[in-house]
Order: sequence, then structure tokens, then C-alpha cells
Amino acid sequence: MNSVKVLSITGMHRSGTSLVSSWMERCGLATNDGDLYGPAAGNLKGHFEDREFVDLHAEALKRMFPRSKGWIAKPNQQLDFTPDLRARARALIEKRNKTYTLWGWKDPRTILFYEEWKRLIPDLKFVCTWRPCLDVLDSLVRRSRASDNAVMKISRPDALKLWVAYNKQIIFLKKCWPKDTLIFSVKELIREDQRVFELIRNTFDMRLTYIPLADLLEPTLFKSSLHTTNIMSLFCRLSEVHSIETELIQLSETVMIHPR
Repeated sequence: MNSVKVLSITGMHRSGTSLVSSWMERCGLATNDGDLYGPAAGNLKGHFEDREFVDLHAEALKRMFPRSKGWIAKPNQQLDFTPDLRARARALIEKRNKTYTLWGWKDPRTILFYEEWKRLIPDLKFVCTWRPCLDVLDSLVRRSRASDNAVMKISRPDALKLWVAYNKQIIFLKKCWPKDTLIFSVKELIREDQRVFELIRNTFDMRLTYIPLADLLEPTLFKSSLHTTNIMSLFCRLSEVHSIETELIQLSETVMIHPR
């Protein structure tokens, strides 16, 4: 009997995790058990998120941070599940393991709970995507304005703090489990999709079949920021954002593809 392999796709919101999830699903990764969150403002093709995993994370965040809306949380350390939520997580794992030999899930919030998931699935692998801060801020604010859903509303200052918190956790994850974690920038993921695919398949020894990313890509979703204010741009350059982006570049597997 083949051993079960599990892959988590995570990273900051608006940083390409939905694209990677839809791509990995086409390549052979079981990313849901029949209940996905559907399209919404900013994700017209869908989020490619398994509802049971997203709801678990959102509930955990709302319990700890009642004003978080289930996603706008900026912790500076890893978060823990309560015993009842940990039991739910175990049940999800057992259910998927009985059904699939190669499965995973996508949720940006996972990056805030990676230690919990690693305790529950010791051999869990991670693919993390990242995107420059200003591009993410622009995307989040545009989605906020376009959506009638109060849950999606976010201010620029909160978006900036969120980007910092989530991407710091990506860096911590890579340093804690370097052999189990691959980091890719969205730009080079799109540019070098076949080589990125080969890294994922070969590094994690997963039976996946290459499908061109271009078949799924909506290029307008990843355009560079044009609307972020000059003040915000200057603030990002003067804040810790620059050092975080520099470290992400250094840790990204794409450095091996296109050395800078």
C-alpha cells in the first residue's frame, strides 16, 4: 500500500495561493472533498479552498481575535488550536487519508497554524507563495472596494500589517522545516511554471502530472501596483517590508532558477 502524501498550499492573501491550488489540482493533487468555496470579488474563478479547512482556521482566529473577521489577524507567533478544534483537524486528516493517497488543501491562514499541522501530520509538505507588498496592498484594497461583503473590507494600514505578519511566518516556516518547505514568488512561478512543477514533484516525491500553468492563468490578477499612494510606497521602503522581501528572495527556490 502506498503511503499517503499531504501538501499544504499557503502564504499571504492575494499572493497566488488560489492559482497554485487550482494548478496542483489539475496536476493530480486532491485539494477538496467536494465542498469548495466558490467565486467572489477578486477570485472570479473561485478560491479553490476546502471549506472544512478554511472554516476551521477562521473559527480559531475569531475565537482568539473577535474582530479579525476570520482572517485579518496579525500575530507575531504561531497560534494553537483549542482541544475541540484540534479534534476536528484530526478528523479531517483521518477522513482524507482514508480516501486519498495524495491530497492537500489551500488556505492562507494555514501559515499561522503550521506548527499545529506539523504536529498532526509530521511529514506534511508546504508550498508557500509570496508577492511584493505594494502589489498585495493594492489588490486587497481594490477587492475591499469591489465587494459588498463586510468580511472582505480592510484598510491599507491593516493590509500592510497583515502582509508583514503572514510573510514573517513564511520565513519562520522555511527556517524550521527547510526540507519540507518550498517558497516561490508569484512572478517567477508564472514565468518558470514547468521548472517550479519539477521542483515540487521531485523534492516531495509526489506523483503529479505537469499541466501548463498558462491554461489556468488570468494575467490581470497579478499586475503590479499602480494605485498605491506615494506615501504608502515610501512607508513600505522605510519599514521592515524591505528586509522581509529581501529575505523572501533569498529563501525562494526561484533563486536557483534565476540567480539574482
